Amino acid sequence: MHCLADVAFTPVGPAPISIEEAIALCIPILDKSGVTYVIHRGGLTIDAEWGVAMTLIGKLHERIHEGGYTRVHSDLRVGTRTDKEQTMQDKLDVVNKKLALKKITNYMTVKLNCIADLCLIPIGTPTPSVSDYIVEVEKKIKASGLKSELHSAGTAIEGPWDEVMSLIGELHQTVHEMGIFRVQSDIRVGTRTDKTESIESKIESVEAKLEK
Repeated sequence: MHCLADVAFTPVGPAPISIEEAIALCIPILDKSGVTYVIHRGGLTIDAEWGVAMTLIGKLHERIHEGGYTRVHSDLRVGTRTDKEQTMQDKLDVVNKKLALKKITNYMTVKLNCIADLCLIPIGTPTPSVSDYIVEVEKKIKASGLKSELHSAGTAIEGPWDEVMSLIGELHQTVHEMGIFRVQSDIRVGTRTDKTESIESKIESVEAKLEK
């Protein structure tokens, strides 16, 4: 499934290099991947197949960690549609000719655990209610076996990067199969290398400090 992914990285805490230098380290990885991408003031836009884009973003997390940051967050806005093929040329007036999407088959593996906060938005529903779609999405999440927690604005999902991102792609496909041509996801994903962090531990840490 093809997607357009906007991503903004936020390295957290002190590191031997600046944020700008950390992002610069990512450019060779992007170039080597062969995907179409554009760097802009808000971050990075990737035009690729879902699995390629999500794995590539995970590899960029790894690269920024290698630059000295133990915590990295990224804000992702990802769109898919089934009624027509859409590229960055259609979405952004940043190039003078139609961009050619290269088909990438050499998938990489990301060796990171992550916590992803997902808000999936079906676009073009017959009524303002989206609960029927969210119910099917939640069933799929529960069936995956990954740890998750539903909240009023979305769902937090915890697990290995590749499994979490693959699942989110399957959720898009599930909603498309329910007759929705366009699906948009807002994803805030965090990774850490200094310690293991879970959905519960993040909440417990804040609650413990509030009680003091």
